[in-house]
Amino acid sequence: MKIKVAALILTLLILVSFMGCTTNPETENDTSVPTTSELIEETTADNTPVFPEADYGEADFIVYARSSNAGSYRGMYIVSDNLGDTMSEAVFLRNLAVEEKYNVKFSTMEEDKPYEKIRTFLQSGDIPFDLVLDRRSYLGSLAQEGCLYNFNNLEHVDFSQDYWDSNAARDYEIAGKLFFMANDISVSNLAGARFFYFNKQLIEDYNLDNPYDLVHNNKWTLDKFLAMVQSVSTDNGDGIWNAEDTYGLLAEEGASNGNIMHLLVGCGIRFTEVNPDGTLITNAYNEKTLNIMSAVANVLLKNNYSITYQQASAGADTSGFPNIFDYGRSLFTQDRFLFIQGNMGVAHQFKDMKSDYGVLPNPKLDETQESYYHKMDKYSLIWAIPNCDMDYDRLGIIMEYWAYQSSKTVMPAYYEITIKTKRVHEETASQMLDLIKSTILYDLSEPYGTDIATVLYNGYVNSSLASTWTSNKKLIDKELEILYNRIKNLD
Repeated sequence: MKIKVAALILTLLILVSFMGCTTNPETENDTSVPTTSELIEETTADNTPVFPEADYGEADFIVYARSSNAGSYRGMYIVSDNLGDTMSEAVFLRNLAVEEKYNVKFSTMEEDKPYEKIRTFLQSGDIPFDLVLDRRSYLGSLAQEGCLYNFNNLEHVDFSQDYWDSNAARDYEIAGKLFFMANDISVSNLAGARFFYFNKQLIEDYNLDNPYDLVHNNKWTLDKFLAMVQSVSTDNGDGIWNAEDTYGLLAEEGASNGNIMHLLVGCGIRFTEVNPDGTLITNAYNEKTLNIMSAVANVLLKNNYSITYQQASAGADTSGFPNIFDYGRSLFTQDRFLFIQGNMGVAHQFKDMKSDYGVLPNPKLDETQESYYHKMDKYSLIWAIPNCDMDYDRLGIIMEYWAYQSSKTVMPAYYEITIKTKRVHEETASQMLDLIKSTILYDLSEPYGTDIATVLYNGYVNSSLASTWTSNKKLIDKELEILYNRIKNLD
């Protein structure tokens, strides 16, 4: 069995190596591409996990997932019977390794909004799936109603392993209960962190500092970012500021993914925190937050240094694009913007870009900040478990080994190959992606639907954070108290 899996993985690696050499000569000798020994099921490393033996008699293991054909935030790379491309083959080999070890068969049930039917399934007592993969913003209400199972009660899982995200385990826990979790089985979580893409041609045209040097020298700060945004602002000569001109930033609005929200987290602002007794508090309103908002607003809200997606698409023919965001990003490929903020999932839109581009972490507040930080997109997908009468021992055993195998196959294919060596054509950019991946933060206020982000954003756009926060603080405190008590009192 293990020989069969290893042989198939070797075949995949040969194909990947061939594709890398023919499609991207710049990375032909890139040592970041995984070697055969890194993908073989059995390793000799001292820290190789030990997995229990079991035989589940060809039982189905079903994921209830957001549709792979959804308009956005698709549930991708869970199952595959297609060997036509690198990712499909990696998924196939990963699943084969687990299926052969535990004698199970993976499949999916797909809906655009799985969360809408989970209650009905639970009430009927007939739950035809083992796991849920849906938007985290949809799952919070289900957790509070007791519809989801506590990941902390799973046996045979080790959240300290690299194929689980220990930051998610820390940040999403309330009163000892953890209802959402991220691991390497799904690439959705990795694809959800926002960072900056930059246009190298505009860096050269405007004689700006090399952004990579700024990161390496600990000079990539909020002030430097804003100064660079202001340096690129050029009217095309018609006296009208629109999408035909050049800007420092293609700006995104909104409390969910507005640039200001990601910049706040990048500067170390946490929307919610945990008291020593486990209760929840918010200290998001403070002098530091006020100073960040003031600095960002002076550049992004009051001048012609940026243009929003809505403004960039106004009056344009966007019929060839699924949404205005894809249209706006197409203008980035035409050298209209120095920076855009996005996730790994949009990189493929730049594959035919004539000018080169790079990737950057969110800037620090200043040089004394210890780490870079990145906010998770509140709409990105995450794992949840139905709270019902099922074999949770089996679930834990399979998830652990599935995540481990995914870290050896799917994640290298998606991250090391697809992102690094096929879309981002340089080693320094690869280092930036490694940095971003290791500094993702999660905030429980977003999946659980508190108003913190909305209050912060409204205060920002209206230059009224002090009064807006004061008028909403009691409500926020009450929301957090209710949330904590609901979760604490769940069986």
